[in-house]
Amino acid sequence: MNRSSHFFVRSPVARLLLASVLGATLLGLAAPPALAADSSTRSANETTGKVKVSGTPLPTSDNVGQANDPAIGKLAPVLTGKNFSGKKVVIGGPGQPRMVIFLSHSCPHCQAEVPVIVKLSKQGKLDGVEIDTVTTNTSKSLPNYPPSKWLKRENWPHPTILADDSQLRGFSAYGGQAFPYFVFLDSTGTVVGRAEGELSASSIAGAAKKLAALG
Repeated sequence: MNRSSHFFVRSPVARLLLASVLGATLLGLAAPPALAADSSTRSANETTGKVKVSGTPLPTSDNVGQANDPAIGKLAPVLTGKNFSGKKVVIGGPGQPRMVIFLSHSCPHCQAEVPVIVKLSKQGKLDGVEIDTVTTNTSKSLPNYPPSKWLKRENWPHPTILADDSQLRGFSAYGGQAFPYFVFLDSTGTVVGRAEGELSASSIAGAAKKLAALG
C-alpha cells in the first residue's frame, strides 16, 4: 500500500480545514503508512485489552483522503477501553473536536510522529482539540515492544486506550488499514476527515486549529 496521507473534508466550514492542512498539496510529502501485521504475529500479553465498540463501524476504503471517502459525514463509533493504568477511557461521542490516532509500536512512521505531536502539545498548538489514542497491532515479536514503555519514554500526554485485542476491534471499527491512522471528528462526533501515514507538524497544527474552530 503506497497511499500518501491526505485529509479530506466536505462541508463549507470544513473545507477551510482542508485548505489549512494541505495547503497547495500534501501529495507525496507524507511518509507512506505501515500496513497492519497479520493477526498471526500478534500475541496476548499484559499490554493488550478489549475495546468495546458502540455504534456503526466506519467503512474501510481505498479512498481515504479523497472526495468519495465513504466515512465523511458519518458518526464515528464510541470506543471504550482501559489505559495502561487500568483506568477507563472513552473515545468518541459529542464533546470537543478530536483527533483519534491509532499507533503501532513497531511502525517507524508512528515512532517519528509521536515526538512531533508531543512537541506540538507542549507548544499549545493542539489546544481546543482532544487528542485520543489507541495503541494497536501489538506483538512481543515486533520491534519497540511494549507500547506502554514507548509512550512513557516519549512523555505522551494524551488519553490512550491500551492495545486492541487480537481482532483489532477499535482500529477496525474506525476503518483502519495502515499506521499511523488519523480520524478527525467535529464536536458532534462526526467524521470530517481521515489520514494514513506520517503527517508534518504544520499539517497537524493546522488541522487542530481548524478543528478547534468547528467546536
